[in-house]
Amino acid sequence: EFCSRPLSLRRRPWSVMGVEYAARKTAKRTLREKGLSVEGNGLMPKLIGGLMRIQALKGHSGWSLDLLQRSFRSKLSDSKYSYTCGSGLDMPIRKFFEIPAAGSVLVCRSFRGSRELGFRAGENYLECEPSDIIDVHNFLERNPERAQEIADAGRELVLRKHSVDARAKQISLCLNALIKGGGVGRWVDGQYLVK
Repeated sequence: EFCSRPLSLRRRPWSVMGVEYAARKTAKRTLREKGLSVEGNGLMPKLIGGLMRIQALKGHSGWSLDLLQRSFRSKLSDSKYSYTCGSGLDMPIRKFFEIPAAGSVLVCRSFRGSRELGFRAGENYLECEPSDIIDVHNFLERNPERAQEIADAGRELVLRKHSVDARAKQISLCLNALIKGGGVGRWVDGQYLVK
């Protein structure tokens, strides 16, 4: 899921993937009104969703979901910038990790727990309301080196703190702390502290 292709070699300026929540719809519409190409879900998820339902009825599954995920990752890794939101609850959904892992600049509304998860606005992602997305686009296009730095920092954050390997280490630390301390704890700066 990790992609290190430089932004300068990506064909698409923007992607706005997933369920069309109000913020994503506004971002997509605003970008398109300015004549910018925006990669969205397209027809593929609908076709694959239909195939998945047919497969489920026949007792098969697997390959269609894999195809859907490959299509999603391909679009992200070919987009310079990607806008998302945490649904109506402003919570950190998978896209907050998938977008930077794919090497795209994560552009999003503020979301709950961002600092605790290591996200720093202006450092490893950009925060904006969907109506302000053209200002962000103009900034990124005028500052390609800075855009690449943000994309690289986002990918590094996900690799270091939110990859499968990182999660395995965190779970191990948590379990060991519970066994040794016998109490309930919480995460502080990447460490599990027992109360």
